[in-house]
Amino acid sequence: MKQFQQSQSHYMGGMGSTFWPGAGSVFYLDGVAGLNANNGLTPDAPKLTLTAALALCTNDADDYILVKDYWQPAGETWPVVVNKSKVHIVCVRSGSYRPWAAAAAPADTAVLSIAANDVRIDGFYFDAGATHGAIEFSGNAARVGIYNCYFGTGAYGILDEAGGVEMGLEIAGCYFQQSLTAGGIYLNDDGAFNRIHDNVFDQIAGEAINVATGGAPQIYNNLIACGADTEGLGITLGAAVYRALVMNNSANFGNADMVANPFQDDAAEDVNHWANNMWGITLAHPA
Repeated sequence: MKQFQQSQSHYMGGMGSTFWPGAGSVFYLDGVAGLNANNGLTPDAPKLTLTAALALCTNDADDYILVKDYWQPAGETWPVVVNKSKVHIVCVRSGSYRPWAAAAAPADTAVLSIAANDVRIDGFYFDAGATHGAIEFSGNAARVGIYNCYFGTGAYGILDEAGGVEMGLEIAGCYFQQSLTAGGIYLNDDGAFNRIHDNVFDQIAGEAINVATGGAPQIYNNLIACGADTEGLGITLGAAVYRALVMNNSANFGNADMVANPFQDDAAEDVNHWANNMWGITLAHPA
């Protein structure tokens, strides 16, 4: 029997208990079998494109888009601009570290361009264009969360250029694979209080984590297999970074200690704070 939550006008099915009173609307997306002519209000009538599902959402309403499948739906706009604040885009079939819902840019673009505050992305596999990050940013977005995602091909997994993220970016539980050609996470914006933690980086080209500028980033509990025995390929902080906390990260290349230090801090002495970062089998200070 279909169940309805009293404060909402859409079908909740077995997921009704996972939403709190006051949560927004729930919309359904199937990028393989859906139709944009559907209303998106039930699992049996999902939208086809993420752009169409986002058009149903209301700013600041805590709406959810539940994604069964995706890939490259016909008629999608690339990159998909996530332009609704307080929206949660969640893959509902993620059963392992490699999610079910895959999103692949068909041309040299990002997959998602985050252009709103308080956005949550959870449980996707991403393939980006050759010169882009899978997830990029615009419009000084704040408080964006990226969780449990798998980043495959492209230049970067997550790329934030100037004017992209204002503050409060969190990246956690993600996997960055060796097909990335430029780096894992590159933040080149004057953002503040961003958190990068509990991610895995598997022999990607370039720095696993490169924070070029910004205040008070927190980088901790990341596991990094460097792509080469080269200085700074684990974590690099730029000269303009300040008040960073970089703690409990592990990085190495191969089955013996790297010769080069994978941790690099280009800021002035004692501006940032490092502790308990492992290089091979040795706790290491940054170069």
